[in-house]
Amino acid sequence: MGRGVSYPSGARVAFDTIECDCGGGCDCWDYYREGLENRAFEFWPSLSPCNERLGREDLATLSNNFAYFGVSEYCGCVSIWLAPRRDLEPGQEALARRWIDQAARKLETLGTLRKIGTASNGESFYIRKA
Repeated sequence: MGRGVSYPSGARVAFDTIECDCGGGCDCWDYYREGLENRAFEFWPSLSPCNERLGREDLATLSNNFAYFGVSEYCGCVSIWLAPRRDLEPGQEALARRWIDQAARKLETLGTLRKIGTASNGESFYIRKA
């Protein structure tokens, strides 16, 4: 059964690819992720470092009062995401969703792919953004 790159439930997501010809044991992924985190700090100064696991495959590396920021990878396909914090008070959920919706325009600039669909076996399909 196929599958795609993971991202948390309820997240706003941008998609990209990482291609590395270095072979095993290189630092390409770390440099790529750090570059995205630096851009996220520029976009959203309220973010601060965190290390929060959201499910089995998604690691949030930055957060603020409303959202987690993370980057996930599977076979060279990358999801860059903003997801609502899981520890929000009931009255903060709408504020978090609003913050994420406003941040989504900048998040979208981090990706080069647009997801166009998912097959019944879980495999995802993307096209390059113009």
